[in-house]
Amino acid sequence: MSFLGIHLSETPAGYRRRRFLAFVLDAALVLLVVFVVYLITGTPDYPGIKEAMDAVKEAGDGPETQELMNRVFSLFNAAYIETLLIWFAAEALGQFFLKGASLGKFIMGLRILPMNPDRSWTLHYLLLTLRSALKLIMLYLFQGFPFFLAILSIFVTQKARAGYDIFVKTYVHDLRGKGPFPAARRETPPDGQNL
Repeated sequence: MSFLGIHLSETPAGYRRRRFLAFVLDAALVLLVVFVVYLITGTPDYPGIKEAMDAVKEAGDGPETQELMNRVFSLFNAAYIETLLIWFAAEALGQFFLKGASLGKFIMGLRILPMNPDRSWTLHYLLLTLRSALKLIMLYLFQGFPFFLAILSIFVTQKARAGYDIFVKTYVHDLRGKGPFPAARRETPPDGQNL
């Protein structure tokens, strides 16, 4: 299958849809955990950010506007880092206790497996933690752009691997799919020469 001239990798029926739904479920879980953490600890303080933004709006173009904006950015940065750390902890713990699956992946019948079936589980769990950390770094340091590119690679790589999957040599296996991923096809140019 191709889209805009880009050859999309083949996957089992419904695989990408279930992978997207797993992401949505994981995001909902993280939001729930963030809310519970906020109720218990008062951080991440998103309501405080809104109050600070309202104060900037009320101040208009006054002399204290810059100081108020700095407060908004400081509060938002702290809340964003706390949210990413909660996401990292939830994903890493989920992958450990659910044997290579976040809660969303577990519900959708997906599991993260090593490309090398001989990899030890200890090393695999360490690399799953690195995989989660890579997501966090991509989202924080580079404003999410590399994360977006990593997600797009799901559509064109063999076994629909995201960029962080390629880095740690894993793939998301479909436990419900009918058969394994199709073998990689070797494309031949029109003149018959191998690529």
